[in-house]
Amino acid sequence: MTTLELSLCRALARLLEVDPASLSLTADLSEQGVDSIVALQLAREIEALVGREVDLEWLYDHPSIAGLAAFLAALPEMQAAPATP
Repeated sequence: MTTLELSLCRALARLLEVDPASLSLTADLSEQGVDSIVALQLAREIEALVGREVDLEWLYDHPSIAGLAAFLAALPEMQAAPATP
């Protein structure tokens, strides 16, 4: 698990009020309880984490923690400043 995946997992677990260990890195976010409201909240959490505006579409285009983390890690600004848990 990458640092970014861990950070996303912890943020999602806080929003869903579950143990981070209960979340899957590869399962679809909607299968893990993410609805439109939680998706919006998660986008705001990610903004705080990565320090840039997050397009809500990214969560639908990359609908797993692993997929979203890989997408975010590939952003040019993330190359210089990795997220911390």
